[in-house]
Amino acid sequence: MEAKLDCVIHSDPPAEVSWYQDSFLLQPTDRRLMSSNGQTYTLTIRNVQMSDFGNYSCNVVNSIGRDKRYIELSGKPGPARISSPSYSNPHEYLLTWTVQSVFPILDVRILYRRVMINATYQYPGQWHDLLVKPSQRYNSATGERYQSYKLTGLTPDSVYECLVQTKNQHGFGELSDLHQWFSSQKGRPLVYNSGEFLHRKYDFLKFILILCLHKIGNNFTK
Repeated sequence: MEAKLDCVIHSDPPAEVSWYQDSFLLQPTDRRLMSSNGQTYTLTIRNVQMSDFGNYSCNVVNSIGRDKRYIELSGKPGPARISSPSYSNPHEYLLTWTVQSVFPILDVRILYRRVMINATYQYPGQWHDLLVKPSQRYNSATGERYQSYKLTGLTPDSVYECLVQTKNQHGFGELSDLHQWFSSQKGRPLVYNSGEFLHRKYDFLKFILILCLHKIGNNFTK
């Protein structure tokens, strides 16, 4: 695995740039390369090892003064990218995601909940918090791992949302972006307690909002 740390510098008069790991000044080696392209200064670390993880700083000095910026090289997983569709079977949902992690994923935390929606409000339910150990498929060329988990016991014709967080030997990574889906076949309307029918596509909800704003704007112009 190769890591690249970039430092973009705008300096007049020209500056000298040095790299530190924690408080130790770094020197170029066969594994550690330092290069520049215009205003971008890059520290490249080849064949990343455990000792390479930590806090790095880019130090800049010219005749006027000095400055420093920090970046962390971490072995933790990146945030999961959920790739599941926006619709599911009425009672179950195959949640799939991709995560950047050179090290095997040990645990996966899945938070999901039902969201009650009608024409006037959204009321999120209580989070279900799962800790699971799904299998994984690793792509050594990209450092990505592919995983999936089936959520069961869903309420049909409902809106759900979820978050995914993965853990490897270095700890938990960041939470994924919030992902929403609908527990019924694509194209069917949702039936709510109010008896109203709303199409489940998010674009349709946006259309209602835009239409309402347009009407308000017309009222102001009269």
